[in-house]
Amino acid sequence: MNTGVTITTITLTLLIILPLAYMQLQKKKSNNKILNILKDLAQQKNSNITTHEVSGAFAIGIDQNNKQLFFYREKEHETITQNIDLNTIENCTILNSRTANRSSQVIDRVGLIFTSDTSKQNNSTIELYNHNESYQLNGELDFVNKWSKTIQDIL
Repeated sequence: MNTGVTITTITLTLLIILPLAYMQLQKKKSNNKILNILKDLAQQKNSNITTHEVSGAFAIGIDQNNKQLFFYREKEHETITQNIDLNTIENCTILNSRTANRSSQVIDRVGLIFTSDTSKQNNSTIELYNHNESYQLNGELDFVNKWSKTIQDIL
């Protein structure tokens, strides 16, 4: 009787743990792939990423020595890469575009806006969330708050 209970307990435990471990392994593999792409982007510009973060389908990294910011994002049918030279940036602000509905507000876009220090150069925007592409936020607000502060410290 004890042997049957033990086998059943072990089987049920494995049925619960193995899928969770597999999902965690797949997420880690995906994050490493995105991070390696981001590092390759930096190497193409003779930079080395010193600070980075991967969140879902996008990653951001900074070479603090050369003041270069790198961004990579995978969308459904395209990939977006951006390199921003922070030496030419005066300010970094948070993009948090909202529209009001009858009873609530809907967040349309979330991102970072980089203001150039010269009028000759256009401002740059990194968009992390767009309501037309995804209906639910997944930590993007915390992400932009953290990275806006990190970038301001470098500027």
